[in-house]
Amino acid sequence: MKKKFMKRTVSLVLSIIMICSMTTVGLVRVSASEKSEAESAIAAVKSALDGTDAKALKEATERLTQVAMKIGEAAY
Repeated sequence: MKKKFMKRTVSLVLSIIMICSMTTVGLVRVSASEKSEAESAIAAVKSALDGTDAKALKEATERLTQVAMKIGEAAY
């Protein structure tokens, strides 16, 4: 079960990172603070992926999801 959760989480995280990364190449215009927040959330998820703490990964993923939603709102 834990393995399945991790596989799904990694897939979700990679998709969200791709969305947030659009801010760094100028595809989506966001404020400097939103861009910084996205970069910080991406770094937190990447760090959590290197570890073995599922709770830390879940929390980092939730934060990244919230940031991605803000970016999505800015895009539309």
